[in-house]
Amino acid sequence: MRVFEMELRRDQNGRIVDKIEMVKGRPVAGVYAYDAAGRLFEARIDGRLVCRCYYDKAGRRMRDYLPATAQCHAPGRWGRVHPAR
Repeated sequence: MRVFEMELRRDQNGRIVDKIEMVKGRPVAGVYAYDAAGRLFEARIDGRLVCRCYYDKAGRRMRDYLPATAQCHAPGRWGRVHPAR
């Protein structure tokens, strides 16, 4: 038995939309959704929301909402983490 295996499914633009990982024989399903501009909008693992991404008007990723920790992370800002609003 392998310890880890991964299978990816991509959309017509090459973005990952589904990921199945087998970890010690147990499947873990990841699903990724993108906004109309093609940017990552949210990620789910086994149906549970793990990250939602927000962008400014210029298309820069401004913050991530991480519901498991109830915090927001501002990428590119040296790892600052703030309580979710």
